[in-house]
Amino acid sequence: MRAMEWCEARANDRRVAWLVVLVICFGIMFSVTRPIANGDLSWHLALGRYISETGSIPDTEVFTHTAKGAPMVAHEWLSQLAMYQAVEAWGVLGVRWLCAVLASVVVLALFAWLRRDGVPPALALLGTLAYVAVAQGRFQVRPHMFHLLIFIALYGYLFVHRPKLRPRELIGIIFATTVWLNIHSAGLIFPALVVLYVAVECLQQLFGWRQPESSDLGEGKWQRLAILALGVVAASLITPHQFRVFPYVMESIEVNTASSEWLPITSFWDRRERMQFSVEAFWLIGGLTWLVALGSIRRVSSSLLAVVLALSFMPLTAQRHLSVYFAPVLFSFGELARWLRRQPAGRTRAAVQGTISVAALITVLVMTPQLLNFPRDLEWIGRYPSSSHNFSDHVFPVGAVDFLNKVRLESRLYHPARWGGYIEWETHGSYPTFSDGRWVTIGKKIMSDGYGIEVRAASTFSKLDEYGINLLLVPRGWTEEATGWKRGWLTLFENVNAGVYLRNTPETRSDLERVREYYVFEGVPFDPVFGFDEHIAYKWNNGWARRFRVERTHLDQFRMSETTVIRSGGNRVNGW
Repeated sequence: MRAMEWCEARANDRRVAWLVVLVICFGIMFSVTRPIANGDLSWHLALGRYISETGSIPDTEVFTHTAKGAPMVAHEWLSQLAMYQAVEAWGVLGVRWLCAVLASVVVLALFAWLRRDGVPPALALLGTLAYVAVAQGRFQVRPHMFHLLIFIALYGYLFVHRPKLRPRELIGIIFATTVWLNIHSAGLIFPALVVLYVAVECLQQLFGWRQPESSDLGEGKWQRLAILALGVVAASLITPHQFRVFPYVMESIEVNTASSEWLPITSFWDRRERMQFSVEAFWLIGGLTWLVALGSIRRVSSSLLAVVLALSFMPLTAQRHLSVYFAPVLFSFGELARWLRRQPAGRTRAAVQGTISVAALITVLVMTPQLLNFPRDLEWIGRYPSSSHNFSDHVFPVGAVDFLNKVRLESRLYHPARWGGYIEWETHGSYPTFSDGRWVTIGKKIMSDGYGIEVRAASTFSKLDEYGINLLLVPRGWTEEATGWKRGWLTLFENVNAGVYLRNTPETRSDLERVREYYVFEGVPFDPVFGFDEHIAYKWNNGWARRFRVERTHLDQFRMSETTVIRSGGNRVNGW
């Protein structure tokens, strides 16, 4: 009993609660030490670089050869520019730290808003932990981290702080909304929520469901609320793309349905890619929110209930919306705190003790994976402090793209869509890509055709002919498994996870000559008839081979064939 009393006293000490939240943020910060595996970051950085170098925001496609000139909505241009400027200042590692700081500030802001709403430290800590469990998968190195931070700041200011909406406050909110909509088009959620709130509030006053109070947003005065709604709606149009963003968002929702992040959270029970405890935390927070909403429906403003319930249902349409679950947390834990204050001391004590137990359990469950990864994170910091290890060489064709940068070929390139952004970023646009993660801009047909080639469909080679592809950058083993792999393709480079292949025709002769000259310069054998061979390359120049991820451990898995020995000719180098 004394131990529980001590724990209760410590849990209700705001300094201890803040310390635990800071430990959680520390775990989030350390996650940036792992190499990037997200394929979208690269094209975000490439667009930021394009905007910085040209001083203009593109409205047509500029990176791909398949959709060049197609209409494009650069709806994240401001955050992409900010991320690129961070890279310019501190390297790619810098932008990773920047996004980690943003994620940490989001967690700190949620805890601060809970405390601002009068939630006791133990209960506020429990709410923060529950949110981290449900939203951890959305803490990524991507522009939406800027969106999430401004979302929680504006939402808390409007619906927790509830300003009176005097002119200065209205101008500040409208200005922040304008910035937000240039950071990320998902900011359209905010004007929609404000319009929903104002509409329900006006109906509530019209039918006398609840009289406005001085503590309500704008003191419940419909004139101020109407100005707020009109202002944030107008702010959504103060962007370079203006009205075009609305059809873009609708089309984006339609074409991205094949992506796992657009699947409803209910479909993630048995999927390997779901984040640990995210589904369970979703039902915990959602169930609590709906229960509290039913219990307080006659006391709480219907307009606030409408906003909270709308946000609580969003993950049922797409699991990427789990990041908005700070709103149900703020509402339900705030109402629980007010309910506890009305209870007898004994019941409050029992509730606090239960809260401590659940918070401790969630802390252990959420933080255990971070603690298990801590030694590996320290290893990454010690071994790979340089920018050359920012992107995972197990996910991206790091060595193959380095090779392409060296030889500067001119043939039209095909590659899997997940590598498109990385190629755009690392080659500085010198290799127009086939496609990347921007489904709406690239178009369904190109994305579908590209996927068909990637999985080696029956129409693979006819599609390559249709798009005029003479150069392939594909995963290692793609050629062995492709049905009907044609002769006439020459291996230019292969390593542990990728290969570069050129169609051997008169029109590609100049590219082949560039490759031959490059290998002569590097002292690496290259046969224009049989192409590149990893084993020979490693044997003749293992320094070059290791630099381009031609790894000994990989080569040891294969037995050097007699053909390789014959092909080498003992001392045959660049056998022209």
